[in-house]
Amino acid sequence: MELAQIFDRPPPAISEMYNVMLDHVYEHARRAMRLEMWEAQLPLFADDLARCGCLEAHCVGFIDGTMFTICRPVVGQESMYNGWKQSHKVKYQCVVLPNFMIGDWFGPSAGRTNDPQMLVDSELVPRLRAICERLGQRVCLYGDAAYPPSEVLLRAPKRSNRTPAMEEYATAMSQCRECVEWVFGKIGNLWPFVTDVTRKMTDSRATSKEDWVAALLTNFHTCRYGGVANSYFNTTPPTLQEYRNMYSVGGAQLQDTIAVEVDH
Repeated sequence: MELAQIFDRPPPAISEMYNVMLDHVYEHARRAMRLEMWEAQLPLFADDLARCGCLEAHCVGFIDGTMFTICRPVVGQESMYNGWKQSHKVKYQCVVLPNFMIGDWFGPSAGRTNDPQMLVDSELVPRLRAICERLGQRVCLYGDAAYPPSEVLLRAPKRSNRTPAMEEYATAMSQCRECVEWVFGKIGNLWPFVTDVTRKMTDSRATSKEDWVAALLTNFHTCRYGGVANSYFNTTPPTLQEYRNMYSVGGAQLQDTIAVEVDH
């Protein structure tokens, strides 16, 4: 009702405009958070991490999953219920790069989906292998112990089998991997609607589109203002213009089609 008064439009018109704009930005978000966009810069990211003490010479970023609580859905309650958190959830998979940008975003998946299954569904491992072939050199991501290890995805050693040397390795890598949690925190702080359970009605709202848009706008904010990881890894994010030029929709580059001001 407040927007209807501000813009002198009836609530149905405000709702229609919101949904049209949400769809528009969502289509950009689907293309703007793909690891392939950063392909040429991945070797440079490995150098950035190595200078900051990362123990894996070919590591270019970090992977983790996050969950958002939703209202109890009418359909598919069992698949959305997460026994660990004892609530209904949607899950997303995120790859964070040393420049504090979300390099890859996948989801939503049902709350009971585990991280290895999301990894399979996202096809991230074969995509990484294809990137390595095109680059002619190895690059890899690092994640926690839940992920299945491969030549392009390293993981922390399981706690039950750790030697003192492995424990030291896991601690050092965990300090680097914290940047993923910083991104999740930034999304929630900038865009509280993604964690507002009263809005997460998956049966009647396009909540997944809103989550995707929030992730994209977080990247926009990082381009404009930087973030914690930029000082931690001594890196610089792209400018808004550079980031916009990295992806396109329907062959037309994103220039002035979206005017988003993120003065937070």
